[in-house]
Amino acid sequence: MFQDDLFLGRFLLAFERVLTGVSDLAGAELANPPAVAAGLEEILDKIHTYFDPAVAPADFLPWLATWVAASLREDWDEMTRQSFLANVVPLYQRRGTRTALQQLLQIYLEPTIDPSTPGADQIVQIIDDDPNFPPRYFQVRFTVSERDPQLLARRASIAIAIIDREKPAHTFYGLNISFPSLQIADPPTYVNNQPTNGVFVGQNTVLGGNVVTTAAIA
Repeated sequence: MFQDDLFLGRFLLAFERVLTGVSDLAGAELANPPAVAAGLEEILDKIHTYFDPAVAPADFLPWLATWVAASLREDWDEMTRQSFLANVVPLYQRRGTRTALQQLLQIYLEPTIDPSTPGADQIVQIIDDDPNFPPRYFQVRFTVSERDPQLLARRASIAIAIIDREKPAHTFYGLNISFPSLQIADPPTYVNNQPTNGVFVGQNTVLGGNVVTTAAIA
């Protein structure tokens, strides 16, 4: 019936193009068809890939992060964003707990490191058992390598935003960020495969540190 009416047939092709994404050109024109946006059927065929951070489109990742009350840093590349989402999704079920807060901060600081790997729990420390602390108070401590005041301020603002969002409402906290006060760059020299002078990691690379401490935040 629709084929009998030339105008109606052409009119309905517009809807078919929306659904399938296939061009309505014919003949020689099909050899070099114009660029056509993906149709609804084509999108629905691979809709499952949108919910897997490893294969989801890059422009869909920020929206996927909102599903678990998270946000992505603008300075992260696509691989870092995928790694962050892959690690943060399992934590959503444990929101408001000490472990979830610690691991979420670790993920933000080192998004490419699995928080369950040995030693990862040393990135961020949450102290809540000090007898000198007042009731319902805890401290968050971590160390960064940056010395740039702007980068340090950004680290602090990100940590505060995460803690405020994740902590139990009846608690308040302090934030301590340690950063290097002096850094030595002197590659060691070797004689017969033995180091003779220079910088040796773990031996003469740590000379002291500074600590940025915020006031208690309710």
